[in-house]
Amino acid sequence: MTNEQLFIMLFAALAVAAMLYLNVQKITRRIDESTANPDFSYYGEFCEEIVKKLEELKMNEPAEGKSAEENNEFLSGLVRELRYIESMNANAKSAEIWESKLFTILDRLDRYLSENFLNGEKVANAVRDELQSKFGEIIKKRK
Repeated sequence: MTNEQLFIMLFAALAVAAMLYLNVQKITRRIDESTANPDFSYYGEFCEEIVKKLEELKMNEPAEGKSAEENNEFLSGLVRELRYIESMNANAKSAEIWESKLFTILDRLDRYLSENFLNGEKVANAVRDELQSKFGEIIKKRK
C-alpha cells in the first residue's frame, strides 16, 4: 500500500468520523431542547375537554333533595377554577403541577357527582371513563 492510498483511507475515515460526530451533536441538541422546554399544552387541551363535560353535566338531574341551581353553581365554580389553573400554569415546566391541580379538581367532581346527581355513581363512572378516553386521545395526537 502506498502513502497516497494510506492518506486517502485516513482522510475518508476522518471524514466519516466528523460526519458521525456532527450528527450525534445535532441529535443530542434536539434531545436537550425537548427536555429543557417540554410541551405541556396537552393539559390545556384536557382542561377544555373537562370544561365541555362540565357544561354538559349542567343538564343532568340532581339527586332527590338537591337543586339544579346548586349543581350548576358548583359546576360553574369548577369551570372558573379550571380557567384559573389553565392561565396560571400555561408556562409551567412541571407535569407534577398540572397533574396535582387536575387531580384535585377531578376528585372533587367525582365525589360531588356521586353525592348530588340522580344515579350519581353511574354518572361519575361515565364521566371518569369519558375523560380518561379523551385524555388518551389527546396524548395519542401528540405522538
